Amino acid sequence: MPGWKHITEAYYAKLLGAVPCIVSHCDSLAFIPAAVRDEHLRGYSSPVQLCTYNSPSCAGIVSYSPSIDECVIDTIRSECATLEAIHGAFEKVFAKKFHASRKFFLAKTPDAAAEGTKRLTPADYPAYETFHRTLFPNAHQEEWLSDYYRSMMERASIYGIFRDGMLVCTTDAPDTPFDDPVVEIGVNTLPAYRGHGFATMVSAAAAAGIVRQGKTPLWSCAYSNEASRRIALHIGFNELGVMSSL
Repeated sequence: MPGWKHITEAYYAKLLGAVPCIVSHCDSLAFIPAAVRDEHLRGYSSPVQLCTYNSPSCAGIVSYSPSIDECVIDTIRSECATLEAIHGAFEKVFAKKFHASRKFFLAKTPDAAAEGTKRLTPADYPAYETFHRTLFPNAHQEEWLSDYYRSMMERASIYGIFRDGMLVCTTDAPDTPFDDPVVEIGVNTLPAYRGHGFATMVSAAAAAGIVRQGKTPLWSCAYSNEASRRIALHIGFNELGVMSSL
């Protein structure tokens, strides 16, 4: 089996400023001062000063900006025995809440594209633009959408479903911070067409297409997004761990 899990762990290790073996297995909490926390990474609106990770095989990694007062770090490290307690302590210091997301790795070869899905091409941009305007009517697409679509065409396999003469569901490929051979899968469906399994169909097709390109698909979702979690598991992903950022 291709090393999708190893590649995914290496990608998140880089995001944490950690070595991959710690992400794979860590028996005790690890605090890591990471320069990457002060970088304005591609795909992020601003630097993320604090980021944590845990999984069934990793007790917890705390990746923090070197600019944070070491006295604060030492106090929290000495007083907090669990990642939950660490989150609570940092939230009090910074008066902000952590946002948790589930991370997944591809565990099996995706099925071929289902009948009815279509790999989008540059010629489909007008349909994509209409789809995006319908889904996000208040967004200012003119300034960036065509460049974003062109970028996706270059980096990934994007799949959609057309119904009633229009694009009603499509995957996308959000920017990732590094030039690793990975592609994160996003998916959106017009509200009137939800509940028909379209998101699952296009996501499976996109994952298969990304694998054919010699890249590793990634899947991530907000911790509370159970619908996204079900899609991931259904199309061949397994849960890897939980990453939280402040």
